[in-house]
Amino acid sequence: MKSSTSEAVERLKVARDLHDTLAQEIAALGFTCDEAIALEPIGASRSSLLEIRSKLSLLSTTLRDEIALLRDEERSFVEMLDGFVREVNGTSGISITNTAADCFALAPTETVELFRAAREILTNILTHSGATSITISSRTTSTEQELAITDDGNDYLISAIEPIHHFGAQGVRERVESLGGTMDYSRENSLNYYRISLSLC
Repeated sequence: MKSSTSEAVERLKVARDLHDTLAQEIAALGFTCDEAIALEPIGASRSSLLEIRSKLSLLSTTLRDEIALLRDEERSFVEMLDGFVREVNGTSGISITNTAADCFALAPTETVELFRAAREILTNILTHSGATSITISSRTTSTEQELAITDDGNDYLISAIEPIHHFGAQGVRERVESLGGTMDYSRENSLNYYRISLSLC
């Protein structure tokens, strides 16, 4: 009990520190970027500033998620995913449709790992693919649970020269494999398909 209490106290301390330092600095950068956008006439510079602002918003959303996870791991997978989707839909020009159901029978720490894997996929799509729409769905069969993410962006994961894209996908696979599952990617009919499958056996 003492060890569990100490860990909870430390998690809250880290959450406070992140909020009071990194989160505040990112917010300040966002406000500065907003001011620059307001002063910049239409053109290439303004487009670059808008892109930077979009990435700052996504980074801020991800950081808020991590702070919330440090404070409370007991939210369901769908609650965490819905929160991320709402934030992105409110700050980006990309439409995300989420119909995933809470069908994943996982322990709280495993639920967090699944959410982080899904969030990494979505972040990579938002950052690198140029997609205009993303759909998220889930299904359960007698043998497995599946989370599917589809987007209409380019095939950056296949054709990218920069290895950072592949490291992101590798990180997702490692998280999913730690849950005893698999992550598959394919491209069909100009759409990207990501499937996370967790065995029920």
